[in-house]
Amino acid sequence: MRAKINGSLLHLPAELLLSVADFLEEEKDINFLAQASHRSHSLFNPYLYRRNSLKSRSSALLWAAQNGSEATTRTCISEGANVEATDSAGRTPLYLAASNGYEIVAKLLLETGRVDVDYSGSRYGTPLSIAASKGHEAVVKLFLATGQVNIDSVDSCGATPFYHAAFWGHEAIARLLLETGMVEVELTPKVYNYQTPFSQAALYGHMAVLKLLFGTGRVNIDSKDDYSRTPLWWAASEGRIEIVKLLLETGRVNLESKDFSGCTPLSGAASKGQEAIVKLLIDTGEVDVDSRDSSGCTPLWWAASGGHEAVVRLLLATGQVDVNSKDTRDDVTALSTAASGGHKEVVKLLLETGRVNVESKDVLSRTPLSRAAWDGQETVVRLLLEMGRVDVHSKDVHGRTPLWLAAHAGHEAVVKLLLKTGKVNVDSKDKWGRTPLSIAAGEGHEAVVKLLMKTGKANSNLKDSYDHTPLSWAVSGRHEGVVRLLQTEILNKDS
Repeated sequence: MRAKINGSLLHLPAELLLSVADFLEEEKDINFLAQASHRSHSLFNPYLYRRNSLKSRSSALLWAAQNGSEATTRTCISEGANVEATDSAGRTPLYLAASNGYEIVAKLLLETGRVDVDYSGSRYGTPLSIAASKGHEAVVKLFLATGQVNIDSVDSCGATPFYHAAFWGHEAIARLLLETGMVEVELTPKVYNYQTPFSQAALYGHMAVLKLLFGTGRVNIDSKDDYSRTPLWWAASEGRIEIVKLLLETGRVNLESKDFSGCTPLSGAASKGQEAIVKLLIDTGEVDVDSRDSSGCTPLWWAASGGHEAVVRLLLATGQVDVNSKDTRDDVTALSTAASGGHKEVVKLLLETGRVNVESKDVLSRTPLSRAAWDGQETVVRLLLEMGRVDVHSKDVHGRTPLWLAAHAGHEAVVKLLLKTGKVNVDSKDKWGRTPLSIAAGEGHEAVVKLLMKTGKANSNLKDSYDHTPLSWAVSGRHEGVVRLLQTEILNKDS
């Protein structure tokens, strides 16, 4: 078919040429014929569109709507295309035009009088819903002007056009929908954790939408979602300071509302390091700065855990926090969680209060020094050692010292710091008789083994409760470098 067309062929009667076209299987071949001359174009082009409608499920119209082609849309409509055709995802031409903001294409389709404006074959809802979601104001106006759209239609997620507009912060569209007087402002879709539009606006920082909703006088500013979190909780946690100010100015917001885990807005803000918001909440004089959640964690605990120095400073300055408060899961204090997280400046702040128990023990009887050693937090270990008030011999429930824990984890720098104190028992045994050398050898930490042997105090022949020596542990672990080190040490001692 792609061969050069004989000119005489195109002079055949129109009926005969169209009969020829009927035998062509591919639309591209008919299109080729249409491009041959002015006469063939006027003959085959309308035929091509009619055929597309009948045999290709109006794919040309779907394409035109998807791509905003007004000319193709007009031609498809005039040649009888199915304006309610759907693509593989269940989307109609009107939906595609609305989704992409093609106002004129949408208008052409509406003018046919043959489209269902509320068709929702797609899981994303009606054309109005997708236009509201994408922020296509002109298209939304067009649909509202028909007077035929269901303003509060819900999609497969249970969300309405207004909910989508609020979620994405499309103020102008939210205003248009509110002005209809037909929207449910307190809708709580399950897929969105039962959050109201007001809560969503607070969470994502959509101040203009929030003010619109507040102005309706129909919103519950303390509504709770599936996590029992209020708009204030979300705004505080996410650092939406202007929204927090707005909510505080109402004088009606619950500052002590707790979520499913017992966390207040102050705890949420402290855990995220939201310094300005923590200050705002403290300055109200109406928050419990030492409130404990269901795990026993306070705002100070959360701030220390996250290494939020400025927030820790603010909370300590109130003089109303218990610096030795422990969580109820692992008996961990603010100092301990800061130490294990390597938050040196926070550790320093807590130590400077002169009120922290540097030997507080968690559920495993590990002190802040032990936890820092286990996690390889060199700068924190150094800080704790420099204060000279920590017990370097402290043992946990398994009889393991900070040195033992650091050796086990292979933290060479921490081991070096502990050895440098000259106060540690290099051969301290745990409940199973294993020494720092034994565990380091078994784990294959060659550098740590070297450090321990260099002290001249580590006994490489000591046997544990399993009747194993450091060498036998190294052999069983196939740690060749450690094996060579220990064998050399044993040979030197024997000689």
